[in-house]
Amino acid sequence: MAFNRVTKGNALTGAINVGGGANVKKIATGSVAIDFGALPASGGTGSATFTITGVASGDVLVVNQSGSVGSSVCLSHVGISAANTGVAWAVNVGGASVNPASAAYTYLWVDLT
Repeated sequence: MAFNRVTKGNALTGAINVGGGANVKKIATGSVAIDFGALPASGGTGSATFTITGVASGDVLVVNQSGSVGSSVCLSHVGISAANTGVAWAVNVGGASVNPASAAYTYLWVDLT
């Protein structure tokens, strides 16, 4: 069995397959601003879309809050709603409605398509 070795500082070109899984074409990170708008009290939810050029249905997208949106706002889940468009949902766990300011979120995108 032959193995290919990747060394630090060398870029892979084309897709990579690990253990027979899906081909990974690209892994990228970055930051996006997300503004959920007004969230109703006691479990109220809202969503917001954001642009990541190249993201498509079937890819993997992970988003983490890197800015402050308030102690009662929790990031619920993230998806890909259309080509180049991510969508994030938030829930307000507090007892009063809240309209958090736009905040910075970091993302990890794994291009599988």
